[in-house]
Amino acid sequence: MRSFKLSDGRSVDIAINVNTVKRLRSSELKIDLSQIDAKYGDPPLPLLSIMMGLDPILMVDVLYLCCKPSLDAVGVTDEQFGELLSGDSVTHAVDAFLQEWQSFFRSLNRSEVAEAIQAGQRVLTAAVARATLLTMDAELLTCEKIAVCSLNATDSPE
Repeated sequence: MRSFKLSDGRSVDIAINVNTVKRLRSSELKIDLSQIDAKYGDPPLPLLSIMMGLDPILMVDVLYLCCKPSLDAVGVTDEQFGELLSGDSVTHAVDAFLQEWQSFFRSLNRSEVAEAIQAGQRVLTAAVARATLLTMDAELLTCEKIAVCSLNATDSPE
């Protein structure tokens, strides 16, 4: 079991075990955390892709159901949970979820699935880093263009 803090500072436990998987399967989400290659949504995406952040709303719903026993104990509703997940608390919650998901598969002697989740995390981290660099390059290019235009404007005869 892992934990993370909500934006109001309260600590929440997250556990992925057989009961958690059953809770998610029987929910209106109908997500089966034991099948990372299952497809969900429209267009259908692999569960692993969804859990890596392609659908943040669904991710928050999954987090809520994974944390439900802990949240029920402190009287936090689904709606309140969504409001209390912001900024760093989302990042910490997703990290705790992914670590717990890997532990679930390791407990079932399915380390190859845990490794696939970990590989997905590395790919996402690399993609975010690449996108950040591209954004920085575009901003630098824009600044250079503005500087050149400013120089040209001051060099023109009056």
